[in-house]
Amino acid sequence: SSSSSSSSSSSNNSASSSKYVLSGIGISGQQHGMVLLDSDYRPLRPAKLWCDVEACQESEWIRNTSTTGAAPGKKCRWDHVLPGFTSPKVLWTIRNEPEIWNRVRWCCLPHDYINLVLRGVHDDE
Repeated sequence: SSSSSSSSSSSNNSASSSKYVLSGIGISGQQHGMVLLDSDYRPLRPAKLWCDVEACQESEWIRNTSTTGAAPGKKCRWDHVLPGFTSPKVLWTIRNEPEIWNRVRWCCLPHDYINLVLRGVHDDE
């Protein structure tokens, strides 16, 4: 038991040793979230995540508008837009929170916002 405690003590010392240096962090995330930022990259409202379906009317409007002028039997590019997608969330904000939308300078995904905070620069994926 004394050899067991000395070996676990030495492995704890190794883990906290300065020879272990953090060299990178990976950030990933789900699509279709929305973080609205002002010109100083500050969030203007809580993020809307992919599971937010408040924008049902906006999604329907996009789908219906996108089919105007389509050739019979042809699918339009926007006929699949669901309420959880980012574009209906943007339209929802324009319609329901115009005072916030008027201050928006950047719209990014939540994981891109985390990268912005960690790195201090805005990426264009």
